Amino acid sequence: MRKSNPDFHHIRSYILMCVVSLTFSTIYAQTPEPKLTLKLQNTSLSEVIRQIEQDTGFSFIYGEEVKLDHKVSLNVQKKPLREVLNLLFANKPISYKITGKHILLQKTPPKPVSRKFTVSGYVTDGASAETLIGANILESRHHQGTTTNPYGFYSITLPEGEARLSFSYLGYTGQQHVLNLTADTLLNIRMKDNNMLQEVVIVSDKAESGVMATQMGASEIPMTQIKNTPSILGEADVMKAIQLMPGVQAGMEGSAGLYVRGGGPDQNLILLDGVPVYNVDHLLGFFSVFTPEAVKKVTLFKSSFPARFGGRLSSVIDVRTNDGDMKNYHGVVSVGLLTSKINFEGPAVRTSTCWPNPSCPKTRNTVITFLMSMPRSTISSLIAAACSSVHTMAKTIL
Repeated sequence: MRKSNPDFHHIRSYILMCVVSLTFSTIYAQTPEPKLTLKLQNTSLSEVIRQIEQDTGFSFIYGEEVKLDHKVSLNVQKKPLREVLNLLFANKPISYKITGKHILLQKTPPKPVSRKFTVSGYVTDGASAETLIGANILESRHHQGTTTNPYGFYSITLPEGEARLSFSYLGYTGQQHVLNLTADTLLNIRMKDNNMLQEVVIVSDKAESGVMATQMGASEIPMTQIKNTPSILGEADVMKAIQLMPGVQAGMEGSAGLYVRGGGPDQNLILLDGVPVYNVDHLLGFFSVFTPEAVKKVTLFKSSFPARFGGRLSSVIDVRTNDGDMKNYHGVVSVGLLTSKINFEGPAVRTSTCWPNPSCPKTRNTVITFLMSMPRSTISSLIAAACSSVHTMAKTIL
């Protein structure tokens, strides 16, 4: 007769118990969730929970921080318990977790509020420190962007954390800067010239104009066009160049008045660096007070005036002057039949003061303007008066 090994019986009993427990757990896991049919109208969460406990046998466990005074309306037909709970706690600061026959309710922590900071500064030319109007600034992570204003200043507000800023301007090499925003940041950009282009095909010099432009009714007049526009006795003039634009008439021959789309000269708003100029005529209307050598940008608005200009009937002419070269000294001397001009610019104190500069940003530069424009007839009269005085004094002495 064979003797049984007691250790073998213990091992077999242990294996059998494990198999039975796994079988029961599998059967329990495969038990479908109870389905509920509820039709509630403006009922508090506490009452809904009590009804679910009665219908399913589940018990809810929660603390005092969980508020169940919300009113809900629910209409479901034979829906699983989890789907009913998802509908019940949707858009509410309550989360749930099912453990066995218990449903644990917890208060959902509020989402952290993301702080925002502002990145601002000036975009200037790297060689002359001249401000660049309309430079593009793009943040690639949050897909936000802006452009520099007429003073070369930009400002963009971004969420806290890493920011990738790209700076670009036509004719300049683009720049990219990566910042970790933890506070408001001042970032001034100096851009370098990049006139090296590959072979291109020019279709039009104004690809986006008229109804295709982002701002209808606005026309920018290049300074080369103003300086090369024929005028009386060869004198270049800003207002004379504007008179040749479509929709603009000169009125009386030789005058500097503008008649835009049927309006009168007094219905135009003329701005010099944002300051209204009420009388732009010079020398009985044959010339305007704007000297082309001191002008950087001229924009003519014939319609769709921006709100910052207020209301005008005919047009708005926005004239922006040069900021002045902050590094080098240079100038222009012009001698004509009627006028003589001297325009000299350079740093009075290097990197801090420039001239001529009627519109340097007040936080950066001090303005000293030196621009002389005098009719030749006036110069001749002064010289003649001086010579007559010297001749009279000589006669008296002799």
